[in-house]
Amino acid sequence: MKRFVGPIYAAAVMLTACQAKSPFGWIYTADVHPQGTFEYEHKSFMQLGQSQGQYFFMQNKEEI
Repeated sequence: MKRFVGPIYAAAVMLTACQAKSPFGWIYTADVHPQGTFEYEHKSFMQLGQSQGQYFFMQNKEEI
């Protein structure tokens, strides 16, 4: 019975340590801002090159 206590304790510590973090990179949630304020978000994505020839792709996204 004593040989099972260590692994069970280690598993319990690991599970409680991982509960605070999201399993995903980030979760996009709706944030409520005070009335009269706003948030601006900008994302840029650029892709260059390919196996043959030249390729350039740029995508910009803005969100208010």
